Amino acid sequence: MWLPKPNIQVLDALYNSQLEVSIGIPNSDLRSLATNPATANSWVKKHIRDYLKGINFKYICIGNEALLTKDSDHLLPAMRNIYDAIQAVLTNKDMIKVSTTIGMNDLDSYDPTSPPPTCSFDEKITENLVPILDSNDTPLFVNILPHTVRVYNPQEPVLRNYLFTTNNPLMTDGEQEYEYTYVFDCIVDGFYSAMEALNMHDVKIVAAATGWPRSGGQDASVVNAKKYISSLIERIPFGTPKRRGPPETYIYTMYDESYLRGPAWNKSYGVFDINGKPYYF
Repeated sequence: MWLPKPNIQVLDALYNSQLEVSIGIPNSDLRSLATNPATANSWVKKHIRDYLKGINFKYICIGNEALLTKDSDHLLPAMRNIYDAIQAVLTNKDMIKVSTTIGMNDLDSYDPTSPPPTCSFDEKITENLVPILDSNDTPLFVNILPHTVRVYNPQEPVLRNYLFTTNNPLMTDGEQEYEYTYVFDCIVDGFYSAMEALNMHDVKIVAAATGWPRSGGQDASVVNAKKYISSLIERIPFGTPKRRGPPETYIYTMYDESYLRGPAWNKSYGVFDINGKPYYF
């Protein structure tokens, strides 16, 4: 289970659940965590140490698409301080990994009709991104939301390439001759290609958030959300053309996040309603 930020009530509910839990730290906390190791120690004590006996923490992701924000320079120091604080409380020092989450905006540009090797990172983030990728063996978390790509590219490719509901190839990678059918695969391998362009070949990608909205915009519907999630679950075990084997993937999201700013469709990714009843499945 992925928690976008600490929530004591949720952590209490997850105690002794046997679930693997990954927890995020919002961008608003980066500055204080980066500039004061004591703040990082207090955070780890409150949200990690006191729950270690009953919760299997897997990752802590510091910042969500923070590399293009005003606090980007605080990201790596915050990661280091949290890492040091965790190491001080763990008996198995490899148990919890520290990473960060990036998104589509961190690419210089993205064209769903162009092969993955054309992808590269925005120059504004590489100075801070490279030492993060080079700092340890933790995967890089990436938000992969194909509907957003669809909104800005309504003509090509066709919707079926987004929803995993066609066998018609979308493109071929001219360098490796990989054949691509699904936009999700193109995005994942586009990030791998962008990292390879920085000479980072061994970092794994985790799909930190992927899903499809149920309402509020172009092609956002319960039918399409169900198709996307159902087909994604069937497709994931095969990996991508560039990286075979199932990528670790988190479905976005359990419940609607109506407080989010932005377009209406951004608030309707929830799989369950407020009573815990699934919208589909």
